[in-house]
Amino acid sequence: MRTLKVLLYGDIDLNFMDGSAVWLISMAQMLTQNQNIEVDLLIKAPRKQKYLIESLDGIPNLHLIEPYAKKERYPFIPSNRLDVETAVKIMDHLNQENNYHLVIIRGQNLALELSKVSSLKEKTVPYITDFRHDKKESTSEERRNLTYIYDEFQHIFLQTKETKRAFEKLLKVDGHKVVLLSPMVPNVEETPQFQNKNNQLVYAGKFHEDWHTEEIIQAAIHMKEQQKDINFLI
Repeated sequence: MRTLKVLLYGDIDLNFMDGSAVWLISMAQMLTQNQNIEVDLLIKAPRKQKYLIESLDGIPNLHLIEPYAKKERYPFIPSNRLDVETAVKIMDHLNQENNYHLVIIRGQNLALELSKVSSLKEKTVPYITDFRHDKKESTSEERRNLTYIYDEFQHIFLQTKETKRAFEKLLKVDGHKVVLLSPMVPNVEETPQFQNKNNQLVYAGKFHEDWHTEEIIQAAIHMKEQQKDINFLI
């Protein structure tokens, strides 16, 4: 059986723990469960926090490509993190060296930039999440960009059936290019217990106005004033 070579990149700073960063880590872990898949994961920013990226250490078929650890090879990179133009330039170089079978990326602006490189575009599947689902809130520019991405790439990843329906309705497309990529849930050996042990509530979702993050925080502050023995963790 041949080895499948995959290049993975998200326009995501792994020094910050949010849903996008966890998704990127989970994608790398999921893909490398198959020993016939070799994954190159391009890292956007220099390591400052290790709690996410260190979970990838020791995976034999995963290669972390960290431009900020090899600045002599990438003298053109920005000072603190990759922008989409520089990221695509590095990805193009890596593809010329390794001739990947598949490229997976996350980020609308990244997909727009990568679409300019035909040798990458033909083997890339973008994962798109950052768009307004309601036409009343979506801008004409956003719809043009999404339509362009849908037209230019052979397939795109969306997260759920509901997202796919919203995408089809927003762009007036049949969605035949859409492949669902559901959130990855780690395998657990023991049945988790959901008993209250420490009076703690945890929010592990996205930080975005559409997710009402500020309202959640304000509600937590109000709750703390009423119930001082309850802790709210983000």
